[in-house]
Amino acid sequence: ILVFDGDKAQLWDTDSNSLIKSFTTNMLHRYACFSPNEDQLVCSDSSYFVTGMDVKKGYTIKHLDHRFVCSAVYSPNGKYIATASLTKSAKVWDVANDYSEAHTLIHGAAVNSVNFDLHNQYIVTASNDSTARVWDIQTGRPVTLPLKHNGVVTSASFSYDGNYIVTKCIVHDEKQEYIENVRVWDVNNENVVADFDINSYNKESINVYFDKSGDVILKDR
Repeated sequence: ILVFDGDKAQLWDTDSNSLIKSFTTNMLHRYACFSPNEDQLVCSDSSYFVTGMDVKKGYTIKHLDHRFVCSAVYSPNGKYIATASLTKSAKVWDVANDYSEAHTLIHGAAVNSVNFDLHNQYIVTASNDSTARVWDIQTGRPVTLPLKHNGVVTSASFSYDGNYIVTKCIVHDEKQEYIENVRVWDVNNENVVADFDINSYNKESINVYFDKSGDVILKDR
């Protein structure tokens, strides 16, 4: 696990609860995501810039040119990074090709989250434009129509088999109070197969995702 404290970072072994390495990053980081083999990570600093970092050596590999990033993830095979930004776009970066920009995925408003499917074929994005979209990793083109919601979409992720997507959006009820609306979509026909509300709205709750069985939906908070 990597712990940030201002511009200081500490890498810990969770099995032995021992400190592996301490280093200075010269940035105030907001979050970090490890690569699948855990040798690199992508992180966002206090200005919402994104950097790629070597975990063991503790130095920056690459600054990715995408501002106001609020989410960043590695593909399961580690070949790509995807970033979601308040600038109405998500971007796909080719790790092997010196972190070069592969695709820009455009929404009508801020993009809140981005996730890969486990087969490294598709990306799903969630946006303030009240839609989620599915994109082809190789071409950067949408492969479905916009998946429309009734409010800001804060999260979207694939099931383990890639056949379904779970999304969460924020809507108002009859009392004009915020509630979380969760939907499950069939990727093949773009139909909603489940739709339910969570009345205990928590502004800190962000992501929803499937467990490995595909039968249970989890929240991060």
